[in-house]
Amino acid sequence: MSKNIMQLTWQELAQINKDSAVIFVNIAPIEQHSIHLPLGVDVYETEYWQKLASKLLKEQTYEVYHLPVIPCGYATKTNIVGNLYLSKNTLFNLVYEVLNNIAQWKFKNIVLLSAHADPIHNIIMEKACDKINAENGIKAIAPMGAIFSGEKVGINSENCAEVNALLTSYPHDYHAGWIETSCMLNYNKMLVKDKYKDMPNIEIDPKHMLSKKKLNKSTGDYGHLGYPQYASTDIGRQLNEAMAKQIVKATTAFIKRDGYEKYQHHFLYSKPFVKLMV
Repeated sequence: MSKNIMQLTWQELAQINKDSAVIFVNIAPIEQHSIHLPLGVDVYETEYWQKLASKLLKEQTYEVYHLPVIPCGYATKTNIVGNLYLSKNTLFNLVYEVLNNIAQWKFKNIVLLSAHADPIHNIIMEKACDKINAENGIKAIAPMGAIFSGEKVGINSENCAEVNALLTSYPHDYHAGWIETSCMLNYNKMLVKDKYKDMPNIEIDPKHMLSKKKLNKSTGDYGHLGYPQYASTDIGRQLNEAMAKQIVKATTAFIKRDGYEKYQHHFLYSKPFVKLMV
């Protein structure tokens, strides 16, 4: 397991071997997740993935630390209450300032984690890392955008026929659908309301995901975008474990400074329309 940085004294912090230790910075918003999941889905999942990944890293004898989740982020606003969103500039400045402080502590392996898959949210974190690295040398990475979006570094489900079948049949499962509902069933089924089994399928064209008007029209009085009725605890276990393994791959590549570059950016990072937004 990782050690919570809040539980250390400043002397203990100063004594850490920061050349080899890794510190996870967790950033995910409180956010509506339809009427069958709690507002804390992204926070819970970020904590859980970090816990699973930290256990695997400890087995490899790495020294692992973490900050508590910073419960805010960025996404396209909808008409449903419960979202704790910041503006793009505010989020960038927040992430940058946090990273800058940790860089001054002399940590050389700072890894940002987030279960919030919004592309702009992840690209903002990547840009904050880019600035820190330009000023201090390579110290920070935000691999989640690449993991969420990259075919070469995404979740490896080759040993899970059931997951692959769902990805093929119901690929546009963007928010509080079978993926997040399954992950939460595995994390703590008491936080998932049974009504997920009867929730309607709600679909949206991928190109409309950044349109507030289209999102509001699609989510309606529910809030999800996807197919929650197909969720299961076992699928959630496989997804959570697969994500933890991907985080470990990205983290170890970064610590070794060997092949980490493919984890640095979301595939949309360099797209012209994204450059105008971030």
